[in-house]
Amino acid sequence: MKVLMIAFAYPSIYDPSLGVFFKEHARAVRIFNDVAVICCYSSPVKSQLGFNIVKKFRYIEKNEEGIRTIRLEYPRISNKVDATISFFFSLFAVFRIRRRFKFDLIHAQNFFPSGLIGYFFSKLYGIRFVITEHSSSFNHTMRHFIRRKLITLAAHKASQIIAVSMYLSNSINKYYPKLSINIIANPVDTEKFSYIPMEDSNRTKKHILHISSLNQNKGVDYLIFAAKELKHKRDDFIINIIGGEHLYLMKKCQDLVSSLNLNSTIKILGRKSHDDIPDYLKTCDFFVLPSLRESFGVVLIEAMACGKPLVITDSGGPTEIVDEKIGIIVPAGNVGELVGAINFMLNNFQKFDPEYIARYARNKYGYREIGAAITKVYESALKISINASFR
Repeated sequence: MKVLMIAFAYPSIYDPSLGVFFKEHARAVRIFNDVAVICCYSSPVKSQLGFNIVKKFRYIEKNEEGIRTIRLEYPRISNKVDATISFFFSLFAVFRIRRRFKFDLIHAQNFFPSGLIGYFFSKLYGIRFVITEHSSSFNHTMRHFIRRKLITLAAHKASQIIAVSMYLSNSINKYYPKLSINIIANPVDTEKFSYIPMEDSNRTKKHILHISSLNQNKGVDYLIFAAKELKHKRDDFIINIIGGEHLYLMKKCQDLVSSLNLNSTIKILGRKSHDDIPDYLKTCDFFVLPSLRESFGVVLIEAMACGKPLVITDSGGPTEIVDEKIGIIVPAGNVGELVGAINFMLNNFQKFDPEYIARYARNKYGYREIGAAITKVYESALKISINASFR
């Protein structure tokens, strides 16, 4: 099938880590289909002049790893204005690509705003569209009246809906109980993220790794406070923290670490290229993600593909990934429980079988497995009519 994928976040030269999981979806689907991706984003250069948006707009189309990729780039104004601009530029791009790429189906990444574009062109061209929802903030998004109405329109007109976890599917069904939802996890690149047996290290301290955007939802504060308590018991560990959606989030974490006198224990390493992440995962002893709310947690399956055991919180989607052979689950937002889990893992991480963990990730979340599952959804979308009850 010829599939047009629409994503409003995608890796770029300005932010190589942004929307990586959308690109992973495209690469998985490409195994079985001919895929084109439209992604729209603003450049870091800010402009107050409206005419610069059109004057400096760039339409870049090229083949990236076998995927026809259309990048729409324009000067940044503000978050709210950028969202509107991205929407209309994406509409233009779909019209343009349609002349050369007669897609059979549109795959929108998230209900809003990609789902609206899918709906518009499904009506215009008489084709089907599928939506995959990823957002852990779905419940928060639905509090906005206008956005909720637009999401409702897209959800009820889509031929098929995919959620990346049962947790997220249940969140969607709270608003749309009659909506049938396919559960298909995010994929992981098991060539890039793989288990390689490491020689015994001479380092004296055990290395714990955390990677996230560092926003409040990721629970990084709890990890830092847990490290403070754990230091009263032992001093044989270092925690490396990678990420930071914005510079102020990195500074906030660093300020907290400094205020607790943990600079020798916790290292805030900042943002890293996604290509560099495997090296950090392969050399850590285990991975910790203390999120308060999480729809899935792609970084978890990346860590697993590298054979690393996990400490996670009962925050939604991650509990569907981890069992007793892979790691430990503790209540979200509980420093004491997190201290106990990290302490246990420091003593026992070597008892977890890295080959089993890596094999489990490869067999369940590999490109071929996820790509095949999504292709079956495409086939169903092209065979069935849109459910009349949603019209």
